[in-house]
Amino acid sequence: MQAVREKDLYKKPGIAETLDWANALIELHKDHLDRSAVEETLGCIFKHVEDIRKMKEMELETCLGVIPTAAGRTPS
Repeated sequence: MQAVREKDLYKKPGIAETLDWANALIELHKDHLDRSAVEETLGCIFKHVEDIRKMKEMELETCLGVIPTAAGRTPS
């Protein structure tokens, strides 16, 4: 979430959005983050369509690059 907050967004996600996102991932039984899991739950993180579109189009890959994998390493 820290990597997302560093992006140039209309409204950066706060604690409430972070908790909403975590709850959504739990409800969807996601045990790791990948592009699909993140795309399915972007509506929990962002409240503006422009931010969702921006993340899908260009920023998502950058943010996913800093998400630890199941083995505890960031993808290369």
